[in-house]
Amino acid sequence: MDSESCVRAVGEDIVLRVRVTPGAGADRFERNGDSLRISIKAPPEDGKANARLVKLLAKAFKVPQSDVVITSGHTSRTKTLRVCSPRVIPNFASDG
Repeated sequence: MDSESCVRAVGEDIVLRVRVTPGAGADRFERNGDSLRISIKAPPEDGKANARLVKLLAKAFKVPQSDVVITSGHTSRTKTLRVCSPRVIPNFASDG
């Protein structure tokens, strides 16, 4: 990832750039500076990891799963996602 922030506001939406690790022992968010890494228990097959990622982010931002969209990186570990009108901003997504 480059130096662009991994979390940014676009209107009322949040755009996330994340690095996903599928097949992990536990689901976990890890923020380190401008990097957001998400470990997913689901395996990287048949879209299972992407589905789990969307479900986790929807829960964290308190939005329906349909409001979390993978905009790029469907088959890559590096993904860009848009969260439409989140109800809350989880601590992992804040700069403070």
